[in-house]
Amino acid sequence: MIRIGAFTRGEDGWGRQSRSLAAALAAYEPTELLNWDDLKPMRLRPWRQCQPSWRSSVGIALGAVEQTFALGTRYRVAYHVGETTRIQPMARYFLERADMVWTPSQWGRVVLVSNGIPAGQVRVVPEGVDTSVFRPPLEGQRDNAVFRFLCIAKWEERKGTADLVRIFRDEFHPGEPVELVMHCGPAANTAAAVGRALAGASPDRSPHITCTEPVSLAGLVALMQSCHAFVLPTRGEGWGLPILEAMACELPCIVTGFSGLTEFAHDENCFLVRVAEMVPVCDPSYYNPAVDWGEWAQPDTAHLRALMRFVYEERVVAQAKAKRACDEAARLWSWNHAACRAISCIRDLRGSRAW
Repeated sequence: MIRIGAFTRGEDGWGRQSRSLAAALAAYEPTELLNWDDLKPMRLRPWRQCQPSWRSSVGIALGAVEQTFALGTRYRVAYHVGETTRIQPMARYFLERADMVWTPSQWGRVVLVSNGIPAGQVRVVPEGVDTSVFRPPLEGQRDNAVFRFLCIAKWEERKGTADLVRIFRDEFHPGEPVELVMHCGPAANTAAAVGRALAGASPDRSPHITCTEPVSLAGLVALMQSCHAFVLPTRGEGWGLPILEAMACELPCIVTGFSGLTEFAHDENCFLVRVAEMVPVCDPSYYNPAVDWGEWAQPDTAHLRALMRFVYEERVVAQAKAKRACDEAARLWSWNHAACRAISCIRDLRGSRAW
């Protein structure tokens, strides 16, 4: 029996990852998905340790490694998805005490080991994409009168959203048929953030930027299928689920060539923005400034501008790369592929710590 604790609701990355992984694992053995907000304190009674089902049970703490012990299972897996190079002491305390630590990328594994987690305890279990849902649009589904760049991200320093709207303003003239679609939460909040980022801009450089409202899963897919390219100048990703989903929708993807996303994004299937330098993590809204979070990447803004211009003008070349990305998403990164890797790790865990 497998129990997964996660933030399961909503159409953010945590929700889609936990629901998709649980469904894929259920094809191999009984799997229960629990929302952290609903989880009641569990008291483990001694008689349960005699039950065969409990003695092989595995709990996977996703998105809240400090809850690793809350699932009441024999084996405890902490699934760490971090975006910076330093792991905080509280998180490290629980990671060190888990029976096994999972992370979705080789980059994440390097971060964990460099922060003192024993290498033999860390396994790479990737995320995935459902290509029966995220798929290329039908012929004529995209309106080609206006070229649309799409950004799907929470508005924060780590995602580089403010930099993106400024770069778009500087690179594209208002007379060009090109638009930047920002899917970053409630439209009014995003529009206000865009206004702050562009404060003081000349009126004749007012860019075509559209801010969208939160949508259902079907609406998210439709949004991707209506756009022509995906762009995210991120400073760090544990995985980057919307990027892989955009690849599955056959969108040319412009993303920073750093962190967990490099597990599936490379120069042959994406347009990777160069890293100008590594800089200390700085975003007081999401990262306590009194704590050392390590570093993240500063994307090369000139290179980002050049890549956006190239994708806009050289559409045949860009689409050929997007075609390869779509093929690799389906062939290499299904949720079943992720589940197979997870089941293999679970078997190793049970075999190494048998009673």
